[in-house]
Amino acid sequence: MKRAAVVAIGVLVLGTTACLASVHTVPLHYPPLVSDPHAGSAAAADETEARSLPTVGVGAFVDRRSWSRIGEARSSWGFHYASIEAAGALDEWTREAIVFELERLRVDAALVESDAARGFDLLIEGRVRDAFVSRRFYLEPRLKLTAFVRCTCHRRILQRLVFEESASYDRDAEGRHAEALSRVLERAARGIAAAASRCEPCDA
Repeated sequence: MKRAAVVAIGVLVLGTTACLASVHTVPLHYPPLVSDPHAGSAAAADETEARSLPTVGVGAFVDRRSWSRIGEARSSWGFHYASIEAAGALDEWTREAIVFELERLRVDAALVESDAARGFDLLIEGRVRDAFVSRRFYLEPRLKLTAFVRCTCHRRILQRLVFEESASYDRDAEGRHAEALSRVLERAARGIAAAASRCEPCDA
C-alpha cells in the first residue's frame, strides 16, 4: 500500500512538472558579454596588418538542427520546467558573428547571397548542425558548425572547417542561455575568420 502511494505521488509530481513547463523566448546576441577564455585572442588582428587580405562574402548557413529549441532548464532534481526558443534566426546570427570576426581582423567582409558573391575573393558558406544549452547545475552549451571557404572564381572549396564546441559556465551567468551560446559561437566564428583571412584566392 505504501509503495503504491509513493508511486502515485511520483506520477503526480511528474505530471504536475510537465504541465507547469513553460516556453521562454530569448534574443540572441553577439559578441558575448564575456569573452570565452578558449576563444582566439583579439590580438590576432595585429597579425593581418603585414599581408594582403582577401575580401570575403558570408553566404548561407543552413539550419540543419533536429529541433527548433536552443535550450532547456531543469531543476536540481532533473525535472524539465522550461524550454528555450530563440527570438530570431540562428543562421543569420551565425553569419553576422562571422562577419564581425572577419572585420575585427580588418578583412573586408559582408553578408551576401551565395549566388551573388562574385565581387568578393572568397565565399564562406556552411551548416548549423547543433546549438543547444542545458541548464541544471551549470549552463552547458554545445555548438556544431560546418563551414566551407570557397574561391568565388571557380567555386572551388579551399577549406572545410568543422567545429564542435562545448563548455560549462555558472548557471546564473548574465544572459544565461543566449550568452552561453554566444561564447561558444565566438570560438567557432574566430576560427572561421582566422582560416579565411589566411586563404589566398585562386586566379580568375
